[in-house]
Amino acid sequence: MHKKKADLFNEYFVSEANVDDTNHELPVLDYYPNHTDKTLSIVQTTEEEVINLLYKVDITKASGHDGIGNRIIKLCSRGIAKTFTYLINTSLRIGEYPTEWKKANVTPVYKKDDHQYKKNYRLISLLPSISKIPEKIVFTRLYEFLLDIRFLNDFQSGFRPGDSTVNQLTYIVHKIYEALEMGKEVRMVFLDFSKAFDK
Repeated sequence: MHKKKADLFNEYFVSEANVDDTNHELPVLDYYPNHTDKTLSIVQTTEEEVINLLYKVDITKASGHDGIGNRIIKLCSRGIAKTFTYLINTSLRIGEYPTEWKKANVTPVYKKDDHQYKKNYRLISLLPSISKIPEKIVFTRLYEFLLDIRFLNDFQSGFRPGDSTVNQLTYIVHKIYEALEMGKEVRMVFLDFSKAFDK
């Protein structure tokens, strides 16, 4: 029975993720307003940063295919930090990411409505918990670099530390009132992308 369910989900999600890959050229980012000569240097980390990140792992989160839970990672953080820091720095320096860190347990998670319909589920990928540490390091350096060169639009509020989409709502409401006070007509278009991150 479980194999039959797994096969049904697999067939459904594979069909949903079918992407047209005939065009391999990436679009040129010609809309970028702030030219810079700055470059992002080779990302490296320190043992102290690694210990800090290892200690902050959420022990309530599930482990990946390796079965190493976050509680174990947290308890062993000081003992593994030196070797793990060396491994991360080597990986970043040579530009190769360990294959085992890319493997994931993929599982369907119920979203809403009728449990009987495949479309009411989304996939989540459970990566090895340890692989999230180098991801956070790279994200932090890249995010700081993008802020430094003012790459991100000032109106981008989602997924930015210290900001919120509530700020966008406040801004929109302000603009609506401002326009109405000046006797202008207000028109708006809202888009909700279904399965925006599925492909």
